[in-house]
Amino acid sequence: MSEQGVREMDALRLAFERVCDGVVVVDGNGIVVAANPAARSILGVGPDDLVGRPAAEALATWFDPADEYLSPAESPVAVALGDRHVEWRVVSPEDGVGCLIVMHDATALKRVQRSKDEFVSFVSHELRIPMTSIKGYTDLLLTGAVGPVNEAQTQFLHTVRTNVNRLASQIEAIVDSSRIESGSLYIERVPISLRNAIESAVNALEKQIAEKQQVLDVELSPTPMVLADQKRLVQVIAALLDNAHKYTPEGGHIVVRTGLTDDGSRVQISVSDDGIGIAPNDQARIFEKFFRSEDQEVRNVPGFGLALYIARGLLAALGGHIWFESTLREGTTFHFTLVCAETG
Repeated sequence: MSEQGVREMDALRLAFERVCDGVVVVDGNGIVVAANPAARSILGVGPDDLVGRPAAEALATWFDPADEYLSPAESPVAVALGDRHVEWRVVSPEDGVGCLIVMHDATALKRVQRSKDEFVSFVSHELRIPMTSIKGYTDLLLTGAVGPVNEAQTQFLHTVRTNVNRLASQIEAIVDSSRIESGSLYIERVPISLRNAIESAVNALEKQIAEKQQVLDVELSPTPMVLADQKRLVQVIAALLDNAHKYTPEGGHIVVRTGLTDDGSRVQISVSDDGIGIAPNDQARIFEKFFRSEDQEVRNVPGFGLALYIARGLLAALGGHIWFESTLREGTTFHFTLVCAETG
């Protein structure tokens, strides 16, 4: 071997030994031929406990049957190795002989995620209690139960109630985003009526839309039941309607349409508006968590940058897909699809 070849081999060996992720090399006969220190640490074994042994036999201590964890996969699988949380992936080389087992120790990340979830849960709970009292007493004052309320006082109380409701929505959004990130969001996929979900979302937003003198058209084509979670689907549709409402000027036009995809296996729902649109530079980031455009027209509208992030997360959990088309100062259309109950 040439001197350059020796240097390259030494560099590869050094990288193999020092890489943070665990790597186990299995040959075409299913025998472990190499395992780096990170892999041995994750598995809790010594230098001689893996190399030279059949991979299925060596891994039987942790997996039964071990063969399921030696098959190539497109994406990592989360596994528990004692008190460790590990992302496990099997990769086949180009020649298809043998495999690489790559292990990423996500224990510390899981611990941080758990702490964050506990903090979010605690804070949201502690905030809900005083907000419930504020809203309750505000509603009581508005009824005049504790004395007459003049016009100015009524307006102030309505402002208090509106802001309490807004804060409650923001807290729910933070909780939902945390659950989406941690994978702890509960979703029930059952056959439901798309028409009923759209009607519920429209009913929740029609007052705000009317106050802005916007025109809302709902064009529902005959569609089959969809596999979804009723509460979460209404939340997605309402989020898209609210987005259209907020970023469309007074007197604007909003349209909700439904139909089937070309192959008939999915229902497509579209929410269109003739509002301010999305700047080309912002379009790649529109579903990012907490993203807010620098466009002054957008900045003039109160927002938290979570609604579209959550909508995409909910649709992913429902087996759906969301995308959009937009032209700046002309309007935006969001589309999403869901699996038909008959084909799901």
